[in-house]
Amino acid sequence: SSFSQQQQFLRSQQRLAAVSTLVVSEPLLADGSISPSTQSTVTAANKLAANGDGNNTISLLLCDAGVPTEIPEGVTDILRIVSDEGGLRVSETIASAIEMASKEKGEPFDYIIASASKFGSTVVPRAASLLKLSPVTDVIEIVSEDTFIRPMYAGNALAEVRATDTPTKLLSVRPTSFEKADLVLSDFKIQDLNVPAFDKAVFVGEVVSTS
Repeated sequence: SSFSQQQQFLRSQQRLAAVSTLVVSEPLLADGSISPSTQSTVTAANKLAANGDGNNTISLLLCDAGVPTEIPEGVTDILRIVSDEGGLRVSETIASAIEMASKEKGEPFDYIIASASKFGSTVVPRAASLLKLSPVTDVIEIVSEDTFIRPMYAGNALAEVRATDTPTKLLSVRPTSFEKADLVLSDFKIQDLNVPAFDKAVFVGEVVSTS
């Protein structure tokens, strides 16, 4: 039908447009380097950017005071949250930073992506609430610019999900499903986002067990 042909034309035009993506970085490792989960998330972002015209942007949002010397290949600029020390890793503060980054950009990001980790699983729902978006979580495969595969029923089934209701797709991706992006030297100018800290919780510390 003419309607379906029009839809196909619009989708082809979308693929030709530049793609903008915001990647929410996991907290830096103890040595100040990027986490492997963030490297995998950037790989997913690079795959989504492949639908664009080449003038694509991948912004990396850091929730640490420091800046790593190496960043995943494909990142085009770096945003850093500036907040009270105790608020830098509080999920609500990071969600507010995502909202601020979206507003300061002037137009919606095409994609906002985080890792489907404990960290990402607390940030993504809060960002979704602020931005009034419906997230697609735990993505294990990117089929197209708006279609994704995610597990359901405790991993016993796979669902193909198509997100078409909003201009911005908010995703969390399973790190083990995507290769880690190579690290390259970081020489970008840092854009600081001054975000008021969430005053009802403070990040005190973490205890990581290894086996």
